[in-house]
Amino acid sequence: MAEGKWIEGLTPDTPAVDAARAVLAARLGGVRHYFPLAVGSPGAVENVHQLRVATRRAGAALRLFRPLVPAKPYKKLRDTLREVRTAAGHARDWDVFALGLATSPALQKAPMEAARDFLTTYALGCRAAAQHELDAAALAQTESLEAVSSHLLDALKPGDGEPFATVAEEAMGDLLARFALRLDADAATAEELHALRIEGKRLRYAMELFADCYAAPFAQVLYPAVEALQEHLGDIQDGQVGAARLAGILIDLKRLRPDAFKLVGPAVTKLKSEVAARSAAGKKGYRAWVKPWKKLLLDHPLTALALPVTP
Repeated sequence: MAEGKWIEGLTPDTPAVDAARAVLAARLGGVRHYFPLAVGSPGAVENVHQLRVATRRAGAALRLFRPLVPAKPYKKLRDTLREVRTAAGHARDWDVFALGLATSPALQKAPMEAARDFLTTYALGCRAAAQHELDAAALAQTESLEAVSSHLLDALKPGDGEPFATVAEEAMGDLLARFALRLDADAATAEELHALRIEGKRLRYAMELFADCYAAPFAQVLYPAVEALQEHLGDIQDGQVGAARLAGILIDLKRLRPDAFKLVGPAVTKLKSEVAARSAAGKKGYRAWVKPWKKLLLDHPLTALALPVTP
C-alpha cells in the first residue's frame, strides 16, 4: 500500500544501492500517490495527513541514502519535498485545530456556542487559505517531483558494493546516539522537546527501513516504543501550538473587535487552558516513558539483534 511503513524484499545481504532504489521508489511513490488526492479538496483531511507523512518518510530515506545519490538530483528532490511538506503541514495544522474544537469538552456546553461557532468559522477560513497554498505547491512542484524522482532513481545503477546491513548499522548507531543525547539532556523547554521529537521521528523512519536487518524485537518491541514516544511528544506539540494560536486570536480579538472579545473571549480563554492541559499530560507521559525505554535498549541491544550478512 502507498502508505505502508515497511519495505518488503530487502535482506541484510542486499547491495546498498539496490536497497536505496527500492526504498526511494516506494517512499516517492507514496508522495506521488497522495499529492493529487490532497489537492483541490479542503475536505480531504486524511489525504493531507498522509501526504505530510509521506514527504517526511521520503525525506528521511533520502537523507539516509545521501552517499549513494548524485548531488544535483539529491538537492532538487530535497527542496521539492520540503516545499510540499511545508504546504501540507500548514493545512494539516488547521485540520488538527478544527478537530480539537469538535472534541473539546468545554465547547460542547450550551454557553460556549458563540465561541464554538466563531472559532469554527475562523478555522475554516484559515484552512481554506492553507489549501490554496497546497494547491499552488502542486501547480509548481508536481512536474518537478515526477522528473527529479525519475532522474534520481535512474542514477542508482545496480551494483554489488557494500551490503544493506552496513548502511543500517552505521545509520542506526548514529541515530540512536543522537537520540540518546537528547534524552540525557532532559528536554524541558518547547524548543528542546521539539528537537527531541525531530530526532525521534528520524529514528522511527529509519527503523521502518532497516527492520529486515535486525531480529524480530527490533520491529516488535523497540519500534512500538518509539511510536509511543511520538504520541506523547505530539500531544505536547499540539497543545503548545494550539494554546499559542488561541492566545494570538484573543489578542487580535481584543485589539480589533472588542465587542466580540467580550462575547467569546472568556470561552476562548477557557479553551486555551484546556488545550494547555493536553500538553501537560503529554509531558507527564513522556517523563514516564524514558526509564522503560532505556531498559528496553539494555534488554535488546542492537548489536545482539543485528542479523548476519552471508559470507
